Amino acid sequence: MERPSPFIGAGLRPLYPPDAVENPPDLPREELLRLAREVRSRRYPPGAPSWAPLWRAYPVRADVPWRHTPEGTVEFMPGGQGPLTLDGVGAFVWVRLSGERTLDDIAGDIGRDFNAEEEVIREDLYWLMQQLMQRQLVVFQGESTCR
Repeated sequence: MERPSPFIGAGLRPLYPPDAVENPPDLPREELLRLAREVRSRRYPPGAPSWAPLWRAYPVRADVPWRHTPEGTVEFMPGGQGPLTLDGVGAFVWVRLSGERTLDDIAGDIGRDFNAEEEVIREDLYWLMQQLMQRQLVVFQGESTCR
C-alpha cells in the first residue's frame, strides 16, 4: 500500500526522525498512541487561545516570491529565513491563502480533494497556520480577527 505524501514540507514539520514516514517505528500500538498524544500536546498547549474565530477568517499569504515546482511542491525563501518547501496538502493550502476563502473553506477543500478525516485536517491545518504565522508568512483578515 502506497503511503500518502507528507502534509507539510520538511522545513515546517514538527521534529521527528526524518525517515519516520517511510520507515515508521516498530512499536506497540499503545506506545504509538502515547507518542501521538505527546506530539498533539505540543501542538495544542494548555491555555492556548481558541482558534474558533480564525476558522471563519480569511488567511492571506505574505508577499514573498514563490513558485510551483514540477514535483508539485511550493518553494519560497522568506526574507532572513532559509528556503522553505511545502509539499502535498501544504502546497495545496498555500495556493489558497489569497484572502478569498476562509480557513473553514480551505479545510473543506482538503477534505474533498484528499479524502481525509476532518479531525486530521483541522489538526494539521492548525499546526501549519501556526508555523506560517510564527514566520510572518500569513495573516488573517476579517471581522473575527478583531475580537
